[in-house]
Amino acid sequence: MFKGSMRLAVDKWRHIQVTDPADFTVNEDNNLSLIEYELVTVVEG
Repeated sequence: MFKGSMRLAVDKWRHIQVTDPADFTVNEDNNLSLIEYELVTVVEG
């Protein structure tokens, strides 16, 4: 999460591999990008 949105982070090698095309349909009814999240720190004690 970054500033209330989901973000893809890659490591320092930034290696992305091309794969075969996938056969699927996107479920646009469950768009998690429209939800604002907040990072909460939990202190156990």
